[in-house]
Amino acid sequence: MRFEQAPPRRFDLVVGADGLHSDVRRLVFGEESRFSAFIGAYLGVLPLPEAFGRDGEMLMHVGVGRTPAFYFGSISRLRMDTWSRGRVTLVGDAGYCPGPAVGGSTGLAVVGAYVLAGELARAGGDHERAFPAYERAMAGHVRGSRAAALSAAKTLVPTSRLGVSGLAQGIRLISALPSGPRRALLRLTAKSGRVYESMTLDDYPSSLKASGS
Repeated sequence: MRFEQAPPRRFDLVVGADGLHSDVRRLVFGEESRFSAFIGAYLGVLPLPEAFGRDGEMLMHVGVGRTPAFYFGSISRLRMDTWSRGRVTLVGDAGYCPGPAVGGSTGLAVVGAYVLAGELARAGGDHERAFPAYERAMAGHVRGSRAAALSAAKTLVPTSRLGVSGLAQGIRLISALPSGPRRALLRLTAKSGRVYESMTLDDYPSSLKASGS
């Protein structure tokens, strides 16, 4: 493998876990535009003075339309037929981003890393067996996360001032509830939470050891 700022090195396998705008994916599978789909929302991030932060408190501004920000980008999801090619595979947002800022990306990436490691161990390090097994095991989780992300985007990014008001009032109501009822209500209303809580994973034996360097 050749690097821009380091000498060439050889690896048995390469795992791209470098996010939505993955360079590994671009080099192996092609340009991001081939796989990326806009889901109807944008994300802006900007720094605030320290005085705005308080322990245990979250401040959020929701508005209609675009605001200037330090970071601004579309919330997009990836749809790929396969996340593996040769000795290269993708994990997390690099391969199956459900959409940043709408919940689930981090959890899905952790699940993907666990499944990939388990399948490599189960296959004795044979990537030709492990990579397809990894993709089969993750397929259902990825489909569920995509659907949940679309639902969350519609809820979290209102398209009218009435929607903004309704979202703000709903957040105030939830915040005023005791912790027990609040958690129960969030579980009932958050589709993404239900999707991730319902995921079932193989219990890969800890004694499995992957071969190879």
